[in-house]
Amino acid sequence: MRMKRLLALIALSIISISGIYAMNDKQRQDEGTERLWKEYEAAAMLDLPEKQLELLDRIKSEARTKKLPWDFKRASDLYINIASNRNWKLRESLQEARKKEVEEFGSAVLSYSYCKNDSDAVMLLIKERRSELESARNAGFYSNDHFLSAPKYGSLLSEKLIRNDYEYLLWSTWMAAKNMGRDNEKECGKLLDGVLGVRYPDAALKEYSSLDGMAAKEHEKALEAYATKYRGKAVSLLAAEELLMAKYILLNE
Repeated sequence: MRMKRLLALIALSIISISGIYAMNDKQRQDEGTERLWKEYEAAAMLDLPEKQLELLDRIKSEARTKKLPWDFKRASDLYINIASNRNWKLRESLQEARKKEVEEFGSAVLSYSYCKNDSDAVMLLIKERRSELESARNAGFYSNDHFLSAPKYGSLLSEKLIRNDYEYLLWSTWMAAKNMGRDNEKECGKLLDGVLGVRYPDAALKEYSSLDGMAAKEHEKALEAYATKYRGKAVSLLAAEELLMAKYILLNE
């Protein structure tokens, strides 16, 4: 319950800015694609794989026409899973076909979803396709990114704070590099800092995540400093929660 209250307080602190970006989320606008997804779900409930595949093909076609990368990804991945479950020998050829389809689709955020583990390819997308990424907000990718779901504030970040696909790639890549010890952590962190500036609460949340990985005593001091720096602001409760938990564990040892 305490954590729910904490997240609710942080949500209240950002609600005034959250509506600015929602209208640029194509996934919430296209009624035609949404209708096809409902038909697909109905076919899935009735366990009609042939009908499911037919509908997924139609969704992919619609997504290409309307430039809906998240719908395309969902439909492509589901198509491969269903088709290969019926005939496992098809999986490799279907995956190869998907690679070509992703290239032809021409979406940077879609390409990123399939090359997250290739640091060089990711950094190339970030540097060379910034303007494209900044002009789009495909929030389906954000809320389904497991790197963004890891921190306490992950849902707030993916649903409310990230303004465009460029910010999404920076957050996702930085968190992945930090959590997995990749060489591009510092470079991604600097790029993200440059975009966020002093924007609240985004920059403060990034600063909080930067405290991870410290030795216990060092981490405790850093949390205390963070709580002091942001005293009176909702984000200070993130550090306060950790400090209280550490004291509780110590008392019960």
